[in-house]
Amino acid sequence: SEGAWEENGNGRVQGGTRTLQIWDMFYKAINNANAIIKNVPGISGASQEEKDALIAEAKAIRAYSYFWLARVYQFTYAKNPDAPAVPIYTEPATKQSQGNPRASLQEVYDLILSDLDAAIADLPDSRIGKYRINKNVAHGILAEVYQELAMEDNSLWQKAIDNAQAEREGFPLMSNGAYAGGLNNLSTVERIWGFPVPDDQTLSYYSQFSYMDPTGGYYRNIALNTTFADKFTATDARKGQFVYYGAVPGYPALVYQTNKYRTRVAGAITGDIVVMRAAEMYLIEAEALAQQDKIAESIDVLFEVQGLRDPSAVKLPGTTSKADLINAILLERRKELYGEIG
Repeated sequence: SEGAWEENGNGRVQGGTRTLQIWDMFYKAINNANAIIKNVPGISGASQEEKDALIAEAKAIRAYSYFWLARVYQFTYAKNPDAPAVPIYTEPATKQSQGNPRASLQEVYDLILSDLDAAIADLPDSRIGKYRINKNVAHGILAEVYQELAMEDNSLWQKAIDNAQAEREGFPLMSNGAYAGGLNNLSTVERIWGFPVPDDQTLSYYSQFSYMDPTGGYYRNIALNTTFADKFTATDARKGQFVYYGAVPGYPALVYQTNKYRTRVAGAITGDIVVMRAAEMYLIEAEALAQQDKIAESIDVLFEVQGLRDPSAVKLPGTTSKADLINAILLERRKELYGEIG
């Protein structure tokens, strides 16, 4: 519950279990990345190109980890870039390592940008699977970072656009049929980054499938409120995923659930974990164009998502105000991306 998350030992207090889980997970990834960055140059039997690509991937992982940490443990960059964020480590830890003080948000984001720029320069386009970071993924992370930073520095919106376009190159929006199938298969064309889970390795109780699949999940306790459900028209393909219960005695919040995350194998909680897909990048671009007062261009990009998901959707008129357009984009983000990671 929100009360548990906010206030008790499971919440965002210093010793809370969830606080420690987030901290430990990302700093473990950072420490592993630091070890790769430091030690890969000394590997024998690998080409310089192979070494550069591995270091680039590690830098992208480090940047992505710091991006999450910065947003979890401090308010948005736009509020105060000088606010204390999280400690920075660029060397692998040893038994003798001492904890560093909190760096400012500015310092953390400087490292994030430096790492991602270096990663994009050396990452390949190809990869052995969507669980690996290639140029597309690094551009996607950078688009998300510039979306955050541009709220403080409007000159950065164009960089958000450039990286969003580069991320989705070669990854068209999935069909409504594929969307209706549930976000459980990383091979679907639009899905750019994620983690494949073999069907014999159940995700058990801790995944989105557990919390959201209304029939195959373990907890299956996440409901959609009627205010949100009513935002979708009857012709919107995404509304076809809603499961309507009506009034359930003793459960006033349980009116709708969703099949958006549906277990891939009946009787077992399984499905790939999708982290990034192209639709997010269309919506980042639409927002960035609107913020640059490019209203007509923004409406066109927004309608690529709107018009696909809802055949009866009507494109916003060119006279739409900037504020109304941004609100429409934020609403579309909620409708398209609810429940997703990232």
